[in-house]
Amino acid sequence: MIDLLNQVAEHLQYLGYSIEAHTPGEGLRADHKQRYGVILKSFQNGLLLRTYFDTRADASQMSLFANTLNQEAVVARFLLAKDGFFVMEGWYAAPYDRAGFANFMEAWQQDALTLTRSPMASEVLE
Repeated sequence: MIDLLNQVAEHLQYLGYSIEAHTPGEGLRADHKQRYGVILKSFQNGLLLRTYFDTRADASQMSLFANTLNQEAVVARFLLAKDGFFVMEGWYAAPYDRAGFANFMEAWQQDALTLTRSPMASEVLE
């Protein structure tokens, strides 16, 4: 799975992300000047991509927000993690394919825009 992680990291660098180790043995962090950063981790014959957001709303409001976003999401799912963070996550299946991953990232960015454009976002996210 390390090959998939490295191939995706190279692709993300091409898209303008800077890559660094997240936590030893725990994958990579990819940051971008104009897009949300993602944490990449090998998971079940693929990669799990996660973006974390701080919240300022209660669990009930966050669940409503997640459910609303999940109705429109294509490759991402939105959830409230046990530690209180709001998470956007998606799974990309191995093997790496340049065109396939490009399509995945385009859909990922569209899902991120759905979150950004939601009127609820400013009420529930910090």
